[in-house]
Parts: sequence; structure tokens; C-alpha cells
Amino acid sequence: MVKEVNPENTSRKQAYKLWIKAPNPMVTFFRTLDVTALVRTSKRKHMKFNMLMGYCIGKAASEIKEFYILPAGDKLMQYDTLAINIIVKNKIGELSLCDILYDENMDLYNKHYIFILSRKKSALRLTGNSSLHLRGGGLLAHLG
Repeated sequence: MVKEVNPENTSRKQAYKLWIKAPNPMVTFFRTLDVTALVRTSKRKHMKFNMLMGYCIGKAASEIKEFYILPAGDKLMQYDTLAINIIVKNKIGELSLCDILYDENMDLYNKHYIFILSRKKSALRLTGNSSLHLRGGGLLAHLG
């Protein structure tokens, strides 16, 4: 469910004022992470590394209320769900986007991930340098 919220009544008031007229109101974070344990989990559970990384981003973001608020045009909208936006290369080398609905249940999130990517398989080719982004709260979490 999506509802319009008054920016004056949110913790996003200042960000709204600064970014509402920006062409792309997002911030990109770069962070070096030790993903050794995640690689091991990927191999042990036979789950895709990018899926696990997206799940971890969603889990962290789901605990921060600001990630549920996004600008839409000149309005501020509050969502009750988050989606992980996965950027992949398509067959002709252009970037394509897939939104994977975040679910706290990792097995269910994995099923969403597999379904979305398999449905797009003919049009998309996931590459080793794919990026994971989180759509939510006007912030963009980027891991390259």
C-alpha cells in the first residue's frame, strides 16, 4: 500500500526540501565489505551470491523507517514494502532493471529472485559485475 505523507510531519522534511527538485533524488553509498562468510553461505546453501547480497541489503534497510519513504513527482510517498533493484546487462549490453520484492523469509526472497530473473532470462544476462541497489527512502545503496 502506498500513501501520500506530509513532508513536514516526517524525519525526511529536510531531505525533501533539498532534493524534491533534483532530477535523481538519491544518494549512492560505496562501502568495502568482507563478504567471505556470504560467499561460503552461497556455496554451502547453493544460493546465488547476488541474491544473498540483496537479501542482506533489504534486511538492513527494512529496519530503517526512512527507507519506506520516497519522493514521487512533487509528493512524498510512504510504502509498506521494499524492493531490491538489481541492475543487469541485457543481451545487447544495455542495463536492465529487475525489482525483487524484499521478504524477511530468505527462502521466499530467493524464490522471488529466481522467478523474476528466470522470467527475464531470455532478455537478461546476469554478469559478474552486476550491481545491487535498494529502492526505498530516496536512498540508493550501491554495491559494485
